[in-house]
Amino acid sequence: MSNVFFTADLHLHHRNIIKHCNRPFETVEQMNDELIRRWNATVVDNKAHVYVLGDFAWTRDWDEYRCLLHMLKGRKHLIFGNHDKFSVSKALSLGFVEACDVKRLKIDGDQIWLSHYAHRMWPNKSHGAYHLYGHSHGTLPSEGRSVDVGVDLWDFAPVNWNDLLGYFNADTLKSAIRVLNMHKQADRRYGNALPH
Repeated sequence: MSNVFFTADLHLHHRNIIKHCNRPFETVEQMNDELIRRWNATVVDNKAHVYVLGDFAWTRDWDEYRCLLHMLKGRKHLIFGNHDKFSVSKALSLGFVEACDVKRLKIDGDQIWLSHYAHRMWPNKSHGAYHLYGHSHGTLPSEGRSVDVGVDLWDFAPVNWNDLLGYFNADTLKSAIRVLNMHKQADRRYGNALPH
């Protein structure tokens, strides 16, 4: 299993996100506890790399923010989201090992473009690069090799790179089956006159 994980839009301490995203929690404390529990059940190695694609927490109590980060396993990298209104130096002082607006990443030859926001085009898209994003809380459908890695879509936990590859491969297989079925329907309708 890969030692690289991705997540976005935890919104720890954000009371209104429960209602806005219809999260299954009664209180913000329950949400925080469950997000932390699921993170640590998923990311079991403190040497793992976890890329947080924005909107980690809804607090400006920097001691509390730092405490939240230290409760979570792994080496945390921040891709700034629209609610992360602080500097790179502040992010590093809080406990992130890196902070930036967007990032190109390579894992075992796979190129990945990381951003809080979904892009229609991204570097090397036409050469098979992947794009991971957050922000949309599952309201924006995936397109090609892009997907929302926000907690609202991934059982409120970070998702491993190998699991994302499985998702992309399954989606590719579904697309191929749809095309094959369209060809079969066309064959029944028009005979074998259509090119495949």
